[in-house]
Amino acid sequence: MNKHTKRGLISMMCWILFLAALYGSYSYRHRALLTGLLDKETGGVISFVFFIGWALIWFSIGKYYSYDYTTKKEEFHIQHPSLDAKIATKAFKYEYTSKIAKILSKLFFISVFAYTAINIHDDITQENCIYIGILMAMSVLTYWYYKVNSNATVI
Repeated sequence: MNKHTKRGLISMMCWILFLAALYGSYSYRHRALLTGLLDKETGGVISFVFFIGWALIWFSIGKYYSYDYTTKKEEFHIQHPSLDAKIATKAFKYEYTSKIAKILSKLFFISVFAYTAINIHDDITQENCIYIGILMAMSVLTYWYYKVNSNATVI
């Protein structure tokens, strides 16, 4: 098994663990073990297909970003042949992760408005404020990381 497939599997397993933690906390809070997991119309077939579909999507995402990371790292080393391998790798990691942080910052920022539009109908609860605060904090933190590391002078 090559490293890209392994990274795809790791990405898929992280997604499954995230779903397990999310559903576990939901079922603990609402005191419902399997009732929220199984759809009533098909006896759980739609839920199972949805679960498998998203697991395969996350496998593909992990595998794609593994290829993308390796390819761009090689291109970076070709563009900067005079750099030491360790320094070039460190500079590339800062550049690559800062670009991903910028994308995540935009995603978290848009999620604040999406969460507000979808979940707040009449009055704002403390739970809504906590979720919105977390999304806003994640947006600010990822943007800060992008700003700090996009212009990092490792070279």
